[in-house]
Parts: sequence; C-alpha cells; structure tokens
Amino acid sequence: MAAPFARPAAVVPAAAGALALTALWAAMPLWWTYPHPDMTPAGRLLVGVIYQPLVLWGPLLGAVTVSYYRRTRGSRTAHTNTP
Repeated sequence: MAAPFARPAAVVPAAAGALALTALWAAMPLWWTYPHPDMTPAGRLLVGVIYQPLVLWGPLLGAVTVSYYRRTRGSRTAHTNTP
C-alpha cells in the first residue's frame, strides 16, 4: 500500500513544473518576430526550428500529470488485468 502523500508528492511538483515551463517557453513561437542582428538568417531559422519543440514541453508535462492523477485517484490497491 502506497503512502497517502505519494500522489500529491508527484502531482504538485509536476503541475508546478508544467505551469513554469509553459510560461517560460510561451514566447518561443514569436522567435522570428524578435530582431536578431548578431545572427545570420540561416542561424536564426535553425535556432527557431530547433527550439520549437520546447513550446510543447509544459503542456505535455501537464497532460501526463493529469493522466497520472486520474489513474491513481481510484482505489489504493493495485489494479490487475482480470475482468
């Protein structure tokens, strides 16, 4: 039997991290609108494309956090594959 604080100990930091990452990378889709005088156009494009997946990091962490919470909120016993 898991400790009663095991789920909040995982969900609370993961949710806070998801919010922080979403806020941190929210401006990344606007990369191409910011002036970058010290970069070549090819370098600016490369950096913009490479960093675009970071925009999804926060929302995807939030999605797996919600999924984990939903999976573990039922009974406190282990689930089996028996009907």
